[in-house]
Amino acid sequence: MRVFEDAVAAIPGARVVVVPGGTHAVHTNEPRIVNERILAFLEENGSRLA
Repeated sequence: MRVFEDAVAAIPGARVVVVPGGTHAVHTNEPRIVNERILAFLEENGSRLA
């Protein structure tokens, strides 16, 4: 988790989301959860893409 904490500290607005049971391919294993988190992030940050 340290690498993620370092990334969050270095990138303004970044956050870490841990998906229970997720793997390095969490976007294919749990696409609903990943898509929900991405859309929420975009909406919270004023994106017109969400």
